Amino acid sequence: CAVVEDVLSVEAIAEVRSTYVEVAVEMKAKIPYGNRGEYRYSFGVAQKTRQMLHHRSVVVQLLNNSFVAEVLQRYYGEGNVVVWGGGGELVCAQNDQFQELHSDIAFGAG
Repeated sequence: CAVVEDVLSVEAIAEVRSTYVEVAVEMKAKIPYGNRGEYRYSFGVAQKTRQMLHHRSVVVQLLNNSFVAEVLQRYYGEGNVVVWGGGGELVCAQNDQFQELHSDIAFGAG
């Protein structure tokens, strides 16, 4: 796991945060106790598209970001990066169950 600082401007962060807060409020209003376990939400599951890729801020600020693309290409190698989806998780403070960091994608299956 790595953290890269100063990739997004303050305005870009505010735009992305606003999108996710808006979707989180809608999710919690519809399903107060979670859609992926107790007080755990999947942003993807909550969307008709099963992704967040139809939200402008997600695409423009996170996916169409040349610095992020360069970091991923250098780490994984040129041509080895694919955008599989764009969901994300929200775990509320009321959730007391720890989930290990993991991938939901089964590589090499099939």
